[in-house]
This record gives sequence, C-alpha cells and structure tokens, in this order.
Amino acid sequence: MPLSDVDRLEDFPLASIEQADRMPAVQYRGQIMPLLPLADLLGEPEQKLSETDTRVGGGDETIKAIVINFNGNHAGITVREIVDVADQQGPMRMTNAPENPIRGSAVIEGKVTDVLDIGSILKKYGIDEATDIGASV
Repeated sequence: MPLSDVDRLEDFPLASIEQADRMPAVQYRGQIMPLLPLADLLGEPEQKLSETDTRVGGGDETIKAIVINFNGNHAGITVREIVDVADQQGPMRMTNAPENPIRGSAVIEGKVTDVLDIGSILKKYGIDEATDIGASV
C-alpha cells in the first residue's frame, strides 16, 4: 500500500482483541479500532483472531497490523507478516477491476509487488472513508 496511507505498524496481544459489531477490534488511542483481516480480502483461508488460534502469527502471542488513519480515526489491517517498508517512486500497472483490493502492481526493490487500495478495503468492510471508523472509548 502507499506509505502515505500507513500511520503505524503495530503488534497487538491476542488477549487484547475484542468484538465490536461482529468484527474483531482493539482499544487503540482512546478509540475502538476495527481489525480488518487482509486474508479475507484476498480469498485466503480464514484467519481467526483469538487467543486459542495458533495459526495467527505462526504461533506468536500477537497479531501484526498495519494501522491506517482516515479523518483522525484508525483501522488496522491484520497481516501474517510485515516483510519490509519501502518508499519508491515509479510507474505502476493499474488494475481495471472495480472495487478490487489491489490498486495495481509495481516493481519495488527489484520485485513485482501488488499495491493495496485502502479505499476499496474500507468499502469492502462497510466503512465509508468520509465517516468515522472508530469510536471514542
């Protein structure tokens, strides 16, 4: 995803994950922050976010999340692994599929890399970019 969309990279203890509106969430900076599993968007096997699930994080006691910030509100996109953070300018091959979570592909640090479309991800989970996505605690 574009680095400009990223607020922070976080590890959340599995014990801190709660449910809000049938969605995993954590308390984050005075807000209820929804956790959006990237695996669901990409059609990968379901990734459970619970203390008893050892598949999350390869048996770790934490879940990794890319925290995004829209309008002062946060959402966390949960991932199995964060490989690298790179800022690179250059051409991108855009996707033509509407509402695709993949914006396009680019060569980043010598590898073809898919770039996520944050707006499509939020929309997929029923979150409008113009409205609040968290709630004050």
